[in-house]
Amino acid sequence: MSDPEKQFDLDQLVDWKKTEGALERVQDSSLYEEKDIDAPHGYFSGRRIIGRDTPINKGVYIGDSNREMIVIDDEKFPKLKEVYDDLFRKRKEELLSNKERTKSGTAEILDIVFRHVLDVLPYDKEVTEKIRKKFINQKISLTAFVNSKGGECRHQALLAGYLIEKMIKEGLLDGQVAANRNFVKVLGGHAWVKYVDHDNQVYIVDPAQKFCGTLEEAKEKQTWLYEEPKKK
Repeated sequence: MSDPEKQFDLDQLVDWKKTEGALERVQDSSLYEEKDIDAPHGYFSGRRIIGRDTPINKGVYIGDSNREMIVIDDEKFPKLKEVYDDLFRKRKEELLSNKERTKSGTAEILDIVFRHVLDVLPYDKEVTEKIRKKFINQKISLTAFVNSKGGECRHQALLAGYLIEKMIKEGLLDGQVAANRNFVKVLGGHAWVKYVDHDNQVYIVDPAQKFCGTLEEAKEKQTWLYEEPKKK
C-alpha cells in the first residue's frame, strides 16, 4: 500500500466522510445545534454527535441513511454500566494483571472487551432491522439492542468503544479510543473501534468482522480497509 498508484486507488475506493453525510441529514432540523469545542460535529436534540474525534458516552450516533439514531448514556440507561460491571466482575483478575503489563497487556484487555461484546451483543441483522423500522430517524438507546440480543457493526462498535472508554477513565487502559466508520465501494459501509495506546500503537476492535488486533495485523489479514488517509 506504499505504492503511490495503489494509494490513489484506495483514496478513490474508500469514503471516510460518513459523519459528514450524517450531518447533511440533520443540519436543517430544528433539533440540530451548531458545533463548538466540546462537539466538533454539533449537537442533535441536546446530545453531542459522535464522530471519530469525540467521546462516545453521552453522545448520539447518526447514520447517513434513514435509520435509528443511537444514544449512548450510561446514566440515563444504566444497563450499559451493568454490561461493564458484569465484564469486570467476570474478568477482574485478568484485567488487573494485564493492566500492569505493557503492549501485551493492552492486547489482552482489548481482546477481553472484544469477546464480551460478541457474547452480550451478537451480530443479528434480523433483530436490527425490526428495531430500525420502528425508530427511523428517531433516538433509541444502545441498550435496546443489548436487551434484544442483536445488533450490527455500528452497535457492536459503539458498545466496545463505550467499554474501552470507561476502562480508560478508570485507569485500566492508557490511550485514546474512537468509533470509526467508512464506506468501501462494492463492500458497503462499516463501523469499528480504533484504540491508540501511549506508544501510538494502533489497535482495531471489530466484533462484526471477528477481528481484534493491531492495525498491521488487520492489514495482513485484509479484514477491512481500516487505515485512515494521511492528512494533507
